[in-house]
Amino acid sequence: MHLFWRHGYEGVSLTDLTSAIGIAPPSLYAAFGSKAGLYREALDRYFGMPGALTDLGEALELPQAVETMLRKAIEAVTSAEGEKGCMVSSGMVQVSPDHSELALELTKRRNDMRETIKRAILRWLDEDRADALARYLATVLQGLSVQAKDGATREELELVVTQVVGGIRATTSILAR
Repeated sequence: MHLFWRHGYEGVSLTDLTSAIGIAPPSLYAAFGSKAGLYREALDRYFGMPGALTDLGEALELPQAVETMLRKAIEAVTSAEGEKGCMVSSGMVQVSPDHSELALELTKRRNDMRETIKRAILRWLDEDRADALARYLATVLQGLSVQAKDGATREELELVVTQVVGGIRATTSILAR
């Protein structure tokens, strides 16, 4: 998982994988079917880790929910226990045509993340506004991931959260009038 997270799908060779796992290529194929099969298993494991989208339903107001989600995302993409960035956001954005099916699976996972955000904020917004805000927040989450991968510090990313949450607070106070 960490190799794929650090280097992306195409940045990891079969030799890298078999060396890291400590098995021969035939054993990898016997266990996972292919490099893509191992990547799917790594993605499943990654999705099982705590992250930005856990416990979204606990917030009492929309700005609090957004702030909690973004701060959890910063923790996830800058944590010393993980790799910089998000495996899903940056793992397969540009790929060769040979891996287009796998790239579509990642697109679906990113879309599922956006839908999870939307479901969490529907209690404060109507369907159209929730959809638009979920797309915006997914974009911010992916941007935080790329910035972390590029070396942005936790403190620098926290400034982004302050800006986003300030905008959400201003918008919700206007909508409440």
